[in-house]
Amino acid sequence: MTMQEIKNNSNYKYHHTASRRGYESRRGDGHVESYKGRFGEGFIIVTPRYDTTSYVDISYYIKVA
Repeated sequence: MTMQEIKNNSNYKYHHTASRRGYESRRGDGHVESYKGRFGEGFIIVTPRYDTTSYVDISYYIKVA
């Protein structure tokens, strides 16, 4: 799924955004990864941060039960 498909899909709800160590190019919009963990199942969207290149923002979209 693409970022827009996840954001517009009513089966997935935005949960929260966090930071983690890593690098994501600022030339793109980011990328999508599948997620299964502490908050449930769904996707995370990894986007670059503009204040540092050592960390990225990750937004959790969790499947609605």
